[in-house]
Amino acid sequence: MKKIHLWFSASALAFGGLLAAQTEQAAESENEAAIEEIVVSAHPYKHLGLTQASAMLADEDLARALESSIGSTLEQLAGVHNNAFGEAVGRPVVQGLDGPRVRVMSDSTSTMDISVSYADHPLMTEAYLADRIELIKGATTLLYGSGAIGGVVNVITGRFPKEMPAEPVSRLEIGQSDNGSTQNIAFRQQLVASDNVLWHVDGFVRNGDPFDIPGCPELEMHHEDEHEDEHEDEHEDEHEDEHEDEHEEQNCSVLENSDISMQGGTLGASFFGPNSTFGVSVNTTQGDFGVPIHIDHGHGHGEEEHHDDEEEHHDEEEEHHDDEEEHGESERIAIDLEQTRVDLSSHINPAANPDLNIYTRAGFSTYEHVESEDGEHAVMFANDAHDLRMEFQLPKRGNLYQTYGLHREYRDFSLSSDETINAESSSFAAFALYRLEGDARQYEYGVRFGSISKEANTHGGRDFRSYALSGGILWDLDPKVDLGLSLELSSRAPVIEELFIGGIHLATGSIEEGEPMLDNESLLGVSATLHGDLGRHAPDLTVYLRQFSDFIYSRHTGEIEDDLPVFRHTQDDVRFLGFDLAWSSVLYAANDWHVASKLSVDVVNAEVSASGNDVLPRKPPNRIKLALDSKRLNWSLGAALTRTAEVTDTAVYETPTDGWTDLSAYAEFTRPAGERTLTIAIRGSNLTDSVQRLHVSQIKDRVVQRGRSLNVSFRLSN
Repeated sequence: MKKIHLWFSASALAFGGLLAAQTEQAAESENEAAIEEIVVSAHPYKHLGLTQASAMLADEDLARALESSIGSTLEQLAGVHNNAFGEAVGRPVVQGLDGPRVRVMSDSTSTMDISVSYADHPLMTEAYLADRIELIKGATTLLYGSGAIGGVVNVITGRFPKEMPAEPVSRLEIGQSDNGSTQNIAFRQQLVASDNVLWHVDGFVRNGDPFDIPGCPELEMHHEDEHEDEHEDEHEDEHEDEHEDEHEEQNCSVLENSDISMQGGTLGASFFGPNSTFGVSVNTTQGDFGVPIHIDHGHGHGEEEHHDDEEEHHDEEEEHHDDEEEHGESERIAIDLEQTRVDLSSHINPAANPDLNIYTRAGFSTYEHVESEDGEHAVMFANDAHDLRMEFQLPKRGNLYQTYGLHREYRDFSLSSDETINAESSSFAAFALYRLEGDARQYEYGVRFGSISKEANTHGGRDFRSYALSGGILWDLDPKVDLGLSLELSSRAPVIEELFIGGIHLATGSIEEGEPMLDNESLLGVSATLHGDLGRHAPDLTVYLRQFSDFIYSRHTGEIEDDLPVFRHTQDDVRFLGFDLAWSSVLYAANDWHVASKLSVDVVNAEVSASGNDVLPRKPPNRIKLALDSKRLNWSLGAALTRTAEVTDTAVYETPTDGWTDLSAYAEFTRPAGERTLTIAIRGSNLTDSVQRLHVSQIKDRVVQRGRSLNVSFRLSN
C-alpha cells in the first residue's frame, strides 16, 4: 500500500513539473483564457469563497462528461468514483464515502429516493437536463443534515431561475451510442407568459440494449485450501471443474440485463415580483431496466458448504441447470420504478430591509420500485417523503454575515416481499452559520442540532440526537492563492435500511441484514485546500483526515444462507486519510489555438480499528488522470488517459481487483444556427477495450464495464 501511495505521489509531482516546464516555454498571449472561479449555489457564502474543496461541471465540460447516471458523469473529477450497477445506476463515492453520507440533491432539495442505502436503485435526478452539477467535498452537515457528512452533490436544473431571463433558454440534445444502441434525447424550453411569469418544460428519453463488454462478466474464482483433507480436495476439484464449465458458457461479449428504458418530464412555472420570486414544478420519472447480475444458487461466494448435503445440493444444481436450458436464457432480474415529485421554491427580499433574504424550498415525493425475477414480482419498495428548508440570511453587521435555518425531513418507507416492513423516519433541526471578514482572512463557524425519530412495525422505535460543529478559515496567502482550513465535529444517525431492513437482495445476490441497535456514528475531520489562479496554472490540492467513531458499514460475515453470502451492518472506528490533486495548465495560447492540460490524482486510505483485518470493504483504488484539450475556431479536440491502480489489500472475503487503463477522446464542431448554436460531437470511451471492474461496486466480481464505445450527439442551444 505504501508503495502505491509513493508511486502516485511521485507521478503527481513528475507530471506537475513536466506541465510547468512546458508552460514556461509556451509563448505568452494576450488572448490567454482566464481560469474561471468556482461558484456554487449550495452554500450561502459562495460569493465569498469556500473553506471546503469544491468542483463544478457546467457548459461544455458538463456536455462532454454526460453519462446516463450522476456517478458516471462525475467520476472524471478528482476524488470521485462511481458505484455503478449497469447502465441505469451510478452513485458518486466522494473521497471514499458513499451511500447516506453523500447528499445528492436536485435544486438544493433531496432526491427523496432510496438510493442512499440501495446502490442498485438509481438517483432520481437527470444529468442530461442539468445546467450544472456542483460538488462540495467534505462534511456539510450544518446545512443539509447528517446525510451530508461526506459531501454534497447539487444538480441545478434551471427550473427555478432567480430572475426573468433576458432570453428564454432553449436546448435540445440527441445522442446515439454504437455500443448497446443507447439513445438519449433531452430537451428544455422556457416560455415567457407575461412580464412576470415564466413557464418551464423539460423531458428526456433513454433507451438502450445490453452493451458489449471486453471480457467475461463473472470473475473466475479460485478456491484452494492446502489444509483440506483428501475428500474435500476431490470435492473442490469437481467444484472448480463445474465452475470452469460455467465460465466457458458465459456470454463474454455482451453484459446480459444491461438494457435500459427511462423517461421523464417536468412542467413548472416561476413568478417574479418586485421583491420576491416563487416557483413550482411537477416532475415524473419512470424506468424499466435490467440488473446485470445472475444469482447462481449453486455457487455462493462462501465455501463452507456441508458435505453431508452434497448429493442433495448436486441434484438441485442439475435441476437448476435443466431449468436454464428449458428457458434458453439465464435468470433475469429487472427493476420497474416510478417517482412523482412536486417542488416549491421562494425568495423574499423585503423592500423595507433589502439586505434581508428569506429562502424557502420544499419537495414532496411518491416513489415506487418493483424488483422482479424472471418476470414475477419479488420485492416492492415504496417511499413517500418530503424535505422542507427555510433559510434567513440577515443583514450584514459590521464584518459579520449571519444565516439561520430550519430543516424538516420525513420518510414513510415500506418493503413488501415474503413479509411486509413498514418504517417511518422524521427529523427536525435548526442551524446557524456565520462568516466574519478580515483583511486577509475570513472565518466561518456554525452549529446545528436536531432530533430524529425512526420506527418500524418489526422492531419498534428509536430516537436519536444529531449535532454538528464546524470552523474554518479562508486565507488569502497571495492575491492569486487561497488556503482553506476546516474542522468538523458531527454525528450521523443510522438510516432506516441500516437499522431495520433485512433479507435476500436480488440485485446484489446476497442476504443483507440490518442492526436495530446501531448507535450514531461520529466524525472528527480536518482538511486543508489550496487553490491557485496563477494565470497559466490553476492548482487545487485537498488533504484530509477523517476519524469516525462507530462508523456504520455492511460487512461480509462469512455465513452462507440459501447459497447466498450474508452481509450485516456493523460499527467500528475508521480513519480516512487521503488527498485530491487537480492541476490545470494552459500550454499554448496563440494563433487562434488554445491548448490546455489537466492532471488529477486521488489517493485514499481507509483503516478499520477491528481485529483480524483493518481494511474497509470497497475502498476506492488510487487513480491518476492526464487530459489534453485544444480549441481552434469552431473545432475542439481532446483526449484523456486514466490509470486506476490494482487493489490487492482487501477486506475479509473481498477479492482483489486488477488495475486498468482507460483511454477516451472527443471531437466537437460548433457553429451558429440562426439565433442558436449547433454542436456536433463524437466521443469515444474505453478505446483500448480494456477490462474494467469498479472496486467500489458491490457487484464488481460479476460485472465488467462497457467496452469500446462511440457516441455521436447533436446539441442545439442558445
